[in-house]
Amino acid sequence: MAIDRSYFERLGSKGLGDTAEIRDQRAQVQVVTKGIRSFTTTPYVFAVLDRARSYTGTPSNKTTYLLLHLAAGVDVENVRSRLTATLAKAEVLTPDEFRERSRSFWLFETGAGAALIAGALLGMIVGSVIVAQTLYSNTKEHLNEFATLRAIGSSSTYIHAVIVVQALLSAVIGFVIAAATGLLIVKATADTALPVVMTPMLIASLFLLTIAMCIASAISAIIQVVRIDPATAFTR
Repeated sequence: MAIDRSYFERLGSKGLGDTAEIRDQRAQVQVVTKGIRSFTTTPYVFAVLDRARSYTGTPSNKTTYLLLHLAAGVDVENVRSRLTATLAKAEVLTPDEFRERSRSFWLFETGAGAALIAGALLGMIVGSVIVAQTLYSNTKEHLNEFATLRAIGSSSTYIHAVIVVQALLSAVIGFVIAAATGLLIVKATADTALPVVMTPMLIASLFLLTIAMCIASAISAIIQVVRIDPATAFTR
């Protein structure tokens, strides 16, 4: 059988060549993998098909999953349609479809996904509130300057642009710090059993989301400036 080195302690194994019992049957560790972990707390143990059925008590005419490797140049959709027509009770999925189904299951049908989504939403809300409060406080401290700009004829568009630029600076600086921290985490977990992955598409999406959050947060400051009476610039 084959087990991952990260499960040695959990399975009570000493490594390659060690023996164990599975359902009162002798099993020997002949292959050691690295980084093949289950998303749950249950370890993976790999074995040849006959032994795996024997270990799990699965009849020879029953199976859960079958993995097919196709030769280069073979039409995937053609093979899938033929398998679907032949195996009436089987569902045939491509790697992308299986990956998407697994991702959707863990995100939307389990507590792990709910906690992850709730944490992300909470982070967005807290981040937006903090940026909004910061911009609002900064704008309130400089109301006289904004009133002066309005009194000398500055357009609302120009004043709004000033506030939006401040929001964008906050977004860029905050994102750079967060991205640097994330890359350090990615590097630190690269050789672990559960590495953290940050793809370019994910980074770009998070950057756009950060920009949108900060611009939305600037609305409260813009509303405050719009309500300023230019005459206040001459009363202080």
